[in-house]
Amino acid sequence: LNIFGNFAYVVVTFMYIIPVARYGLFNNAISPEQTALPKKPFAVIGMLDCMATSFQIFASVYLPGPLLVLLPQAAIPISMIL
Repeated sequence: LNIFGNFAYVVVTFMYIIPVARYGLFNNAISPEQTALPKKPFAVIGMLDCMATSFQIFASVYLPGPLLVLLPQAAIPISMIL
């Protein structure tokens, strides 16, 4: 269910981004300068985040219940340190 949530998030996000960027909806909320940015760094960040979530799913089999709540919360500061 968690992996499905990741894929659904991507679909729902692009359902917003594509019309706004292409047709200039919401007072041109996404400007041409923003769409001209290189997209490779964002793709790498997204792929690493997806891998971290997948690894957390696999680790949850071996962890007790209270640590399951702390695992996603610990991923944020650790990723900021790296």
